[in-house]
Amino acid sequence: MLTRGARLLRRWRDRNKLSQPEAAALFGLNFMQVSRFERGCGVPGRVNSIKIESATGGAVPVESWSVAAVRKAG
Repeated sequence: MLTRGARLLRRWRDRNKLSQPEAAALFGLNFMQVSRFERGCGVPGRVNSIKIESATGGAVPVESWSVAAVRKAG
């Protein structure tokens, strides 16, 4: 099941017309990490969640990656 963060990240990336490698560079991550996060194959840790939230201007908040966020959205 995808977290709210995964859906928000993909939506943000699409709206900004960024590839996964381009978004990853903005976050200071590897594009494979971004791919895994978007596919729900993993979630970013606290530090990477903060990097993503900062780079997206808050569009993908830290708390959106939690399991509780999945339950609330589902």
